[in-house]
Amino acid sequence: MADGVAPASKETDKWFSKEPAFAKLISLGHFDKLRGLDEKSQRFEIIVRENIVQGDHLSREDVSALSEAVGRYCESESGTADKMAFLLFFICFEWNHRQLNDVSERQLAWKKLFKAAGSCFSDYAMFSYALSLYYRAEGTLSKALEFACRACEQAPKHIGLLNSYLEMLLDETEQSLLSGPGVSADQFECPTVPDEDTKQLQGLLDRFQSMTQGQAFDQDFPTFHINLGRLRACLGFFGDARREFDRAEELAVGQFEAKSKSDNEGERLHSSSEYVQLIAWIATSRTTCDQMQGARSLRAYVEMSREGIQEMIESLLEKHAEVERRVNDEKINMVEMLAFFAGIIALIVGAVSLGSGMSFAARGLLLLVMLGVLMVAFGALSFLLEADRSAQCSSTGNRLGFAASFFAARSAPVVAIGFAVIVLCFVLGLVLPPGAMGF
Repeated sequence: MADGVAPASKETDKWFSKEPAFAKLISLGHFDKLRGLDEKSQRFEIIVRENIVQGDHLSREDVSALSEAVGRYCESESGTADKMAFLLFFICFEWNHRQLNDVSERQLAWKKLFKAAGSCFSDYAMFSYALSLYYRAEGTLSKALEFACRACEQAPKHIGLLNSYLEMLLDETEQSLLSGPGVSADQFECPTVPDEDTKQLQGLLDRFQSMTQGQAFDQDFPTFHINLGRLRACLGFFGDARREFDRAEELAVGQFEAKSKSDNEGERLHSSSEYVQLIAWIATSRTTCDQMQGARSLRAYVEMSREGIQEMIESLLEKHAEVERRVNDEKINMVEMLAFFAGIIALIVGAVSLGSGMSFAARGLLLLVMLGVLMVAFGALSFLLEADRSAQCSSTGNRLGFAASFFAARSAPVVAIGFAVIVLCFVLGLVLPPGAMGF
């Protein structure tokens, strides 16, 4: 495992001392600063990026020659990674990253550089970081996340590597949030961060805050606050996210104004390009934050509407059941009324037809018998109708089932009275003398 950057060994000198670009780097004096730094420290990357790469000290020919020399070294050493050799490799990588604006040209240069290095520098955290950027530019996000996570494991205290890993993870999370199923008529749902991803993002937020709070960094970068804002937006803290974006913009403006006063024309041009990219990134992040907040608000509105619709459906079903019960009651009442009047008419017609030539007492007994028969028939009909309604209410679980059973039970006394009247008439017919009956 690499634990720092050491002075060039004799073997390193053998391979690189004859390169004009190597002598140019030595003359800058920055190697003296790098010798005492661990490559896992934040200052290592900052010096390489700002003092060597962005200073326009190297030309494209210099970087190409150094890349070829690094490749020859890695092939000859069979995987033995000298720390100075890795430093030259990382300088070449960063130069291609910062100075080549054409994406395809940069990707081709990176591909050649990684092919030449092979697995020689695999123990270095910054090598894993470089691979993550390469695969991200290639569009292979899964491998980019894998190497970014490995870099964080190799250098757990390097906030820049954590920031890079967080940025890639947020790209995937935001894409899943903004390209989810959305709201449909069938599934009232909006895309949200799954619980497992939420725990992972919250863990990264806690880790990021623990690394920044209580420590005095040499520099505070706008990208830290941009990714923190994006992270807070994914977790639903939109107000905090916007404050992070404001802080990022403030830092970007301050850094641009400071670098615009530099005597180095290349540094001024690079700072202008970097400033434009940062402002555009901040604007995009703010737009994404607004979109995610709108999606969450829409989801809350849809859920509230769904609850209201559900209550309305339940109310309509209850009203429908009540109306249906009343209609059935009216039908039953109508049938009972028709049966009652039909029985009265039949009683009158039967009494007149059968009672001709009989005495008054005989006609009275006949009328009572027919009245008893009418009561039995009417009570039985009412019992059947009410019992059928009771069965329907019970099968549907309606709370009116008990009431229907109660009304059906009330028909039993009517039937009993009818039978009693018939029996009484027969008893009277047997007890009374034939002369009283007029027979």
